[in-house]
This record gives sequence, C-alpha cells and structure tokens, in this order.
Amino acid sequence: MEQVGWCSFADFIKPERLAALAAEANNLLPEAEELVIKRNIYQGAANADLADDNPASKEYTHRALQLADDQLAEDTLIKQLYKSDILTDFIRQVQKKPTLYRCEDEFQALNIVALEPGSWHAWHYDTTECTVTLLLQPAEQGGEFTFLANSRTDDDEDHEAVARLLSGDTSKANTLSRGAGTLTLFRGGYSCTV
Repeated sequence: MEQVGWCSFADFIKPERLAALAAEANNLLPEAEELVIKRNIYQGAANADLADDNPASKEYTHRALQLADDQLAEDTLIKQLYKSDILTDFIRQVQKKPTLYRCEDEFQALNIVALEPGSWHAWHYDTTECTVTLLLQPAEQGGEFTFLANSRTDDDEDHEAVARLLSGDTSKANTLSRGAGTLTLFRGGYSCTV
C-alpha cells in the first residue's frame, strides 16, 4: 500500500460467509436503483470552456445498480461486516494510520454495486483518500479492476499519463483480475479508476 498505492487480499472472506454475503446482496438487488451518472473524472460536471485535452472538459457515463448505505438494514451481514471494529482496525493498520473512522455519510458509507450486462464504471477519482472494495461475486466475463495508481497528489497530477489512459492506453495502469472474496484497498482519491 505504501509503495504502490494499493494492495489486495485474495480469499479474505471464508467461503461459507462469502456465499451468505453474496446471497444477501443478490436478494437485496431488486430494491436497487439503476444509477446513470454523467460526470468528469473528478466527480464534477464537464466544463466545456476548458481545452479539449483537459480531463475536466470531458463527460463520462457511469451505469450500475446500486444500493446505498441507508437502504441496508443494520442487521444485514454486509452492514455488520462494515461496522466491525476488527475490520476497521485491520484497514487502519494497512494504511498505517494512527486512527481511522468509518464514514458516516448515510448514502456513501457502504454501497452494494452490481454491474450487469450493459453497465460499467466510468473513469474517475474517488472522493476519499483510500477506497475499500470487497468482491462478492466474480464477473462472468470481463470485470477486471483497472486503475492508474498514484496519478495525482494533493498538489499535482500526471496529466500526460491520465490523458493516455483516457484515450485507451492502459499500458501504465494496474489491471487486477480478482476472485470472489478479494478485499482490495487503493488510494482512490489519487488513482484514476474504472
């Protein structure tokens, strides 16, 4: 995490618990909304006044089924896992933080996201320093996790690398094929991700 900006733990969840988490998520998905979000990679509206080669001038579409934190009951397995002090402390240690607080945002603290045929993530930077994902069910086709690690800092961005990425050149990006039960942490606020 410290050296390359990400780390991944295969088989993080025991198979029987993973099956229960996946079944729970699939049972909840009929309540999910299909979100179609148009934004630039910085999570804002595209700015047509900028030069064409500026990533903030381009709009990308995100399409997925999503359940937000407020749609997940306190007694669900996924919410219990999210609120686990053991998990929070593990993530704190991986990040080498003296203290780590769980997000309190009623919509974004915890999400279940499903990508069905015809849906996709758009290139973006996350709004948090570190993003944590747990894959409950692998893709039948595709589904690779691709990101350009550490492509920006608080003060600067590797504009050339990001431009190449957005034009389709993923040669400098990390691409992970993850199995079900894989926990991944990455510097989402600093890594352009799809």
